[in-house]
Parts: sequence; C-alpha cells; structure tokens
Amino acid sequence: MKRLFKTFSIFCLACVLLSACSQQPPDTAPVQEPVQDGAVEEAPVYVYLTRHGQTLTNQTGRFVSGRGNTPLTEEGRKVAYAVGLGLSGVKFEAAYASTLGRTQETARIILSQSQTSRDLEIIPVEDLKEVDGGSYEPMSYAELMTDEGMQFSGVTTEEFTNQFHEKDPEGLAESYEQMKDRAFESFQRICEERAQNGGGNILMVAHGGINSMIAAEIMQEQELEPLDNSSIVLIEYKDHTYTVLDFNDLSYAQKAQEKMESPDPVEIYLTVHAETAADAAMRLNGQLDTALTENGQAQAAELGKALGNLEFAAVYASDQFKDIHTARIIVENSAVNPDLMVNQNMDLRGVGCGYFDGELRAVADALAGEEPTAHARLAAYAAADKTGMTENYESARQRLTGALQTICEETYSHGGGNLLVVSSELAVQLLAEALGSSEKAVALKNADVVHITFDGDVFTVHPQ
Repeated sequence: MKRLFKTFSIFCLACVLLSACSQQPPDTAPVQEPVQDGAVEEAPVYVYLTRHGQTLTNQTGRFVSGRGNTPLTEEGRKVAYAVGLGLSGVKFEAAYASTLGRTQETARIILSQSQTSRDLEIIPVEDLKEVDGGSYEPMSYAELMTDEGMQFSGVTTEEFTNQFHEKDPEGLAESYEQMKDRAFESFQRICEERAQNGGGNILMVAHGGINSMIAAEIMQEQELEPLDNSSIVLIEYKDHTYTVLDFNDLSYAQKAQEKMESPDPVEIYLTVHAETAADAAMRLNGQLDTALTENGQAQAAELGKALGNLEFAAVYASDQFKDIHTARIIVENSAVNPDLMVNQNMDLRGVGCGYFDGELRAVADALAGEEPTAHARLAAYAAADKTGMTENYESARQRLTGALQTICEETYSHGGGNLLVVSSELAVQLLAEALGSSEKAVALKNADVVHITFDGDVFTVHPQ
C-alpha cells in the first residue's frame, strides 16, 4: 500500500482523456475542524472510499455515467470480486454506497468475500450519487471533443466540472460547488457519526467524480490524475482532522488476482470440538448437540492461543452449537485475525450413531473392540442398532469428504492459505482415515487437531 503519493486523481469525468499535471502534496493537507467544548470524544475512523467497478459506459468510452444506472460489466464484477478478496480480512463496522445500481452491486460483491463483515447492511446514501452531467451524459468522448471550448487537460477538478455546468444548454449539469455541498457534507457527517460510535473501518462505494472531489478537498489539491475503476482512496479521520493515506490504490485487487493465479496450498487444521456435557459424562456425542463445559471452553481458548500465529483464510464449523462455539473461542484467541466469521456447513455435522447417540462410551467402545477405525466403529454400531438409525459409513464418508473438498477448492481458487474446520470426534476420525488412506485407527480426543494439506488436487494427512 502506498503511504504518500506523487500523483493523484482528477475526476472520473475525465477518466479517459484527462492527463493531469502531478504535484507533490504536503505530508498532510487536512481539513481541520474546531473542537467544541463538551464534545464527545471521538475514535479514529478509516474510510475505504472505493470507486465502483467498470460499467458498460466506462467500457464503451461514453461520457460519465452520471445519474444513469449503467450496469457493471463482467470485468467490473470480476475486479470487484478481487477487491473483496483483498479486503476480506478487514473488519468493517459499517458499509455505505450511493443509491445507484453500480455502487450497490460493487459493495455487495466486496462484502460477499469478507470473512468479518459479510452480513453488514449496505446503507444507501442519496448524496453520494455521481455528479449530474445534465445534457452531456449521453455523449461519447469523441462528441465532447468537438464541442468548441471544452477542455480536458490542464484544468483543475473544479474547472473541469464547472465548464459542463456553464455550457449545458438545458442548464441541468451540476456545478462543482453543488456537488461538493451535498456529497462532502454527507461524507463528513458519516465519518463524524462513526467516530462518536467507536470508530473503526468503513466501506464506502461511490463514483470517480465524487471520490476525486472528496480527496481534492481534503488534500487541498485540485490537479489530480484519473481514478481507476475499483480503486480505493484510504482516508483517516482522527482528532477532527481528515488525511488521505492512499490514493487510487489498486493493490487489493492486484494482490488478490496474483494470488488466484498462483495459489498457495490449503493447510487444513481439522479440529475436534472441545469438551461438552456429554463428553464430561463419558457419553458418545454422535449428533447430540450439548453445550461446552467450562473445561471445554478453556480447552478451546488454549487451542486458540496455540494456533494464534496462524492467519486463517476462513473458518468453518458444522451447524451444531458445540462446533460453532469451539470455533468462535479459537478465533477470539487468535493473535492474527480474532474477528473472523465462523461459516456454518451442515454437511460437517458429526456422524449419526442412531441408538448409541448419548450412550456411555464404555458401552459403545466395547462393541467396536480395541483401537477401532471409524469404519469398524460404525459397522459395530449399525449391527447392534435395532432402530436402524446409525449412519452408513459410505454415506457419511461421501458427505464429509465432499464438504471438505468443496471448502478447500473454493479456498484454493481464492489463493489458498490456512483453514480452521471444526467437527465432532468420529467425523474428524473418519476424514483423517479416509483422506489418509489409513488402515490404522486415528485416535482422537476433544480439541485435538489433524493437519491436512490440499494442493488443489490431492489431500495429504500429516502424522499427528
């Protein structure tokens, strides 16, 4: 990520044609606000001010999309998806977008890849709509260039905008001051409200013209280079001062795309849930969903600290509370990304043991003999289960390996990395033995971890 910048954007109205004269700004060019007596103490806010993805009008070289609802192209969606992957580890406290379709869609795509903020509501903000180009909006750049007196280079953001306002025969095009009065005021209000409510990171998706204007006002710099589609302007609001930290930043998308083209292996940390009430009573969990004990919560916390230096690309658990709770405690004790969401997958549920779900372990273990494999255990339970409810080994194997395969392939396509996956003891044993083609039993207890590597094709189970 760039820290200071040598050149900055002018405004999307000139995205294709305008070449700005770059100037070196001062270290900061803040908008300073007076501190009022009795004012609420504010926390820092970081705004990831993002331009929408490529649209049909961007692709065809027509004038600004303006107030029109031109859709994203396939390339626009693809790059927005990459931005989402690049930002997937950033915890957003709130998300905003203009009311136009292209910004709403871009914001949805970005959040869909988040591991922390996927469920955020996208708050629509009318005042963040693109500058109104009036009568000029339908025109191509080629048509605009034939208009005598139109200037596309060597002009400031303000001058560039105002010429359309002044020349519009219908008087519909918005002036720079009109755009600034509505959009910059809304931007400041959002930042100040967030600062008074705990601060943190904000995702804000708007337009080339709007984003350029906001940056220009903060930096007090009007001669800026064009903003690219899906670029990010990172803005800090701290101590009543606004500072642009990064400008026209495409690194999030670029890094994600590079990772997708050359992914790392997926390192799976397949984990047995921590001790439950059933475990404490020495009973077989199967698909019973009993709460973690205090000892179980302590086990999960210790495991979280042991795994704490691993950066997880994603976290998965079955839809049962014992697995979800274990995963959450592990994540909360991570030193790297304690805010990751726990994704639920029903197919990761423990193996159903029918009549023997909740049975004393001593009774169930006696049926299966010494050091039984998952296959042998299920065969023994099924043979003794007069209800016929014990899950068939082959169906359980297909369910569990299929779920893990899907998760790993998706993670690999996103660039690979570490995965935390939490399920029940018999399910983890079955997976470890099936993926490792092991004829020997894999003995496990609560909060045990089986390390498995997926290289995009083959699973490798590492010795415990």
